[in-house]
Amino acid sequence: MKLNEFSKTVNKLCGVPVKITLDAEQKVNGMLGAGQKKSAAAGEEQLVDIRWEGTLDGLLDTVASSLGLSWKYTDGEVNLYYLESRTFNVFAIPSQTDMRSIVQSGIDAGIGGSQEGSTASSESNGKGQSSQTTSVSLQSDMVNDIQKSVETMLTQGVGRLSASPSTGKLTVTDTPEVLARVQRYIDSENSSITKQVLLNVKVLSVTLDDSNQFGIDWNMIYSGSRFGASMLGAMTSSGATAASGSNSVSASILDGNFVNSSSLINALAQQGKVSVVTSPSVTTLNLQPVPVQVATQTSYLARVESSTTANVGTSMTLTPGTVTSGFNMNLLPFVMPDNQMLLQYSINLSELKSLKEVKSSDSDDGNKIQVPEIENRIFSQKVKLRSGQTLVLSGFEQNSSNASRSGFGSVFNWLMGGGVSTSDKRNIIVIMISPAVME
Repeated sequence: MKLNEFSKTVNKLCGVPVKITLDAEQKVNGMLGAGQKKSAAAGEEQLVDIRWEGTLDGLLDTVASSLGLSWKYTDGEVNLYYLESRTFNVFAIPSQTDMRSIVQSGIDAGIGGSQEGSTASSESNGKGQSSQTTSVSLQSDMVNDIQKSVETMLTQGVGRLSASPSTGKLTVTDTPEVLARVQRYIDSENSSITKQVLLNVKVLSVTLDDSNQFGIDWNMIYSGSRFGASMLGAMTSSGATAASGSNSVSASILDGNFVNSSSLINALAQQGKVSVVTSPSVTTLNLQPVPVQVATQTSYLARVESSTTANVGTSMTLTPGTVTSGFNMNLLPFVMPDNQMLLQYSINLSELKSLKEVKSSDSDDGNKIQVPEIENRIFSQKVKLRSGQTLVLSGFEQNSSNASRSGFGSVFNWLMGGGVSTSDKRNIIVIMISPAVME
């Protein structure tokens, strides 16, 4: 019998109406599906070789599976259908993320073009000028990326997708099997992207007064495994492993959250004077970058323009500029299923050294502007660590020298109490980052 005859037979025998949706009729008649363009008369199929004795639900399972259909019982009737629509919620705020970290140096740093991923480029010319630029860029649109993944899961020529990025909803029309796969995928993505991460950051300044002390001796701090430290690397400028921490850039991972404790600070205080520069705590979601900034904005005179108007005279226009210096950081966590984490961090430590005055001419009437001189320490790195561990970065150093003179007359006349004393200080920045996945 044909499918319509089957529905009438079930209604007659069991008293339960059976409705066949239009897409189910098209599927059975071969009019629905990829590459199928048959007519209803030529493509009609009949139910054959079906033997059943038992409850109605077993018969419906057998018939539906033989035709590639599904059925459900609602409001006192059975519906045989092929396609079903379901709306899924994506737990992500619709937004586009664009995070960039650029490190450049040289006389001519004008390298154009947008770059994605991690790239490095350099150029030079015949005049001896050179430049080098390294750019790390991240561009993401989470809702759009999930939508593209769902599109690849749809039945070709049959499945349909309608997206509402502003509300974070995806409406999918496809077979129940495909909808079940889409549901599992979106549930997995929602569970991942809604993991909350607390990032504790502490920036310390360690001042070393001993002229014979080249840097922090991390081997002494970590001796005895009191902190459970795992050294990622402590490399000198020559590439050899630093034994005493002299002139080294080191990265280490400590077991345990030391950002809010005084254990490591007390150990550092045994080698120099420790002061806390900043200690922010920020919260973000998985795969969502978060910026941290503790900086100072300084205004300066950037431009002076003069204009002459007939019968009026000369007028001056002063254009101010702003320079921002201090501590800037971008953090991007990627939480893995076992609560291990890939952490990408970009740090910019800048200090305004001076505002130099530049004159347009040697005469006193020349226009003067100010030119800021900034010392930058910029780097972007990635690290793998577990929730609750602490990443310790050090090796960002700054030297300062102080000289004092005393005596009557020439300072070199030691008989009259003359003398010159100098003291060298070494300022080392230590950065501690401790992420914690909040269940």
